[in-house]
Amino acid sequence: MTNRSFPRLKKRLLVEFEDAAGTRHTAYTKDFSLTGLFVVSDARPAPGDPQTVKVHLPRAAVELAGQVIRQGSGAAGASGALSVRSDGFAFAFSAFNEAYSDYVARMERLGPEISREMSPVR
Repeated sequence: MTNRSFPRLKKRLLVEFEDAAGTRHTAYTKDFSLTGLFVVSDARPAPGDPQTVKVHLPRAAVELAGQVIRQGSGAAGASGALSVRSDGFAFAFSAFNEAYSDYVARMERLGPEISREMSPVR
């Protein structure tokens, strides 16, 4: 069991980012919270690398500054069901973004069933 300050929302959102060579990548989130997100991607920036990711919310795309804090697999589910690919990187935000924070708060209020239905990426 983890002791997180902010709950993670399991939801797919489209994410764009550039690697150190300047190559643009498109990926998606496995989960996200007010303080960061896990990006599912074959391209994995090195931990500690400052980065800006563009996250596509239903009504707008927002650019979020931060840094990669970990590479590897996202947390495995507790069920014995087949798991979805989750190699990628964990990303922690370094600045507050009002539009993103409002979206997270709205998804938390709606609950997991409604927030899954409202995902822009299926």
